[in-house]
Amino acid sequence: MKDNPGVALGVVLAEAAKAGRDKITFVVSESVETLGGWLEQLVAESTGKEGKGLVPVAEESLGAPSVYSDDRLFVHIKLADFSDRDQEAKLEALEKAGHPVVRITMSS
Repeated sequence: MKDNPGVALGVVLAEAAKAGRDKITFVVSESVETLGGWLEQLVAESTGKEGKGLVPVAEESLGAPSVYSDDRLFVHIKLADFSDRDQEAKLEALEKAGHPVVRITMSS
C-alpha cells in the first residue's frame, strides 16, 4: 500500500467509517486545489449507497479543533515542494486535539 496512496487512503476511509468517522474533510494544497472537488464528488458517488456512506467535505476553511466532533477524519494532500504554514499549523492543532489526520505528499 505504500506504493499506492489511493489504496491506502481507501483502507483508512473504510476503517474510519467503521469507527464512526463518516465525515471526511479534504484539505488540499493550493497548487492542486481542484483535486479536492474531484475527490469530494468521487467519494460521495462511490460511498453514498442505500442511505449509508461517507460525507466528503472539500473547499472548506479549517476551523479550530473545538468546532469538529469525533465523526471527522481529515485528509491533507499536498505537493512536496509546496508548504502552507497556516494550513500546517491548523492541522497540527487538530492532531493535538485527537482528530485523525492523514497526510499524502505527492512529488508532482
